[in-house]
Amino acid sequence: MAAENDGMMSTVDNVAPWTMTVGAFGMDRQFRTPVALGNGVNMSGISPNTFKLEKKMYPLITGEHASNHPKVPNSNAKACDTDTMDKKRVKGKIILCGGPPLSQDYYLKELGGVEVLISDNEELKTAHSFVIPTSIIDIKQEQQIYKYINSTNRALLHQGLTYSLPIRNMHPWPESFRQAVCYSTESPGPGSCFGLWHWSNKPNSSSGPGLVYIIQTDYIRFMCHEGYSGTILQLVTDEVIENCSTVGQFRGHDVLNYPSMYVQLEDPNATISATFYRMVTNVGPSDSVYRATVKANEGLNVSVSPSILRFKRPYQRKSFQVTITGKPLGESGAIRSASLEWIDSESVHRVRSPIVASIPEEWAVRS
Repeated sequence: MAAENDGMMSTVDNVAPWTMTVGAFGMDRQFRTPVALGNGVNMSGISPNTFKLEKKMYPLITGEHASNHPKVPNSNAKACDTDTMDKKRVKGKIILCGGPPLSQDYYLKELGGVEVLISDNEELKTAHSFVIPTSIIDIKQEQQIYKYINSTNRALLHQGLTYSLPIRNMHPWPESFRQAVCYSTESPGPGSCFGLWHWSNKPNSSSGPGLVYIIQTDYIRFMCHEGYSGTILQLVTDEVIENCSTVGQFRGHDVLNYPSMYVQLEDPNATISATFYRMVTNVGPSDSVYRATVKANEGLNVSVSPSILRFKRPYQRKSFQVTITGKPLGESGAIRSASLEWIDSESVHRVRSPIVASIPEEWAVRS
């Protein structure tokens, strides 16, 4: 599911364990358009151009030189603002305009312009779409073009086709793999627990996490555990399950083989107590040994059994259980957090899971 640009800063919502919510931290590719000046200087701009170009040189003119009246303010003409350009000067040419990109392409297309260059350092991270071939260049490139125009009586320019920089290929694991990869250096603390769950610091490292969590039939058990049955369960799973007793034994607090572990309390005076059963699959070296390291807030105790996992072959699976206990949270919206990190003998793979116990603020107030 797409995280979209909504909600509190640096947060995403995940409404069900069978969905993955993804938000873009950045881009590892750019849509580049080659730009060639008539003097042999080559540069590239930003824009996904899907137009069929004739691969020839066109006359180049700036917005100031294409102005339709001497009284038009220089800043408006440079930006190629609407009603500032002379159609005869624009027709059949490439026009250099100042940014940001607004509607210059629409306006200049009406006047017969062939292509547009827009200079704006702020828009280089965004790939806009345009109605005629257009490229966004930076200010240094703009200065190069101005220098070229001022040095010749007949400035020419050619724009090529768009290309994108290659993206790195990741290891093709089965879709059922849930990667438990986290690279935060934060120590667990109130409010920091959810910050443990991100890959932005070392995104390429997620291609080799060492251990992964696989979910197979856990979703059905999860829904039964949450009280769903009969028709509702069938609509979601597309299976006829009249009675959840046929699904199998419910083990653990959440009956899921999920990397994260979460306890939500309804009573602020209740003690914290939960057990989680987990299984990890080795996707690293054949002979691997992982040791558990736990960091926790004061008032939250975490034990892991076994605390050492030894793997002898690829895709071998090992089970473990995590038990958390603690004193009552006691106050409105309180959170206690911890982290479990499996670290291999070479300290190459570090697989971290967040552990959280909390009580929703409205429940604590109501109590």
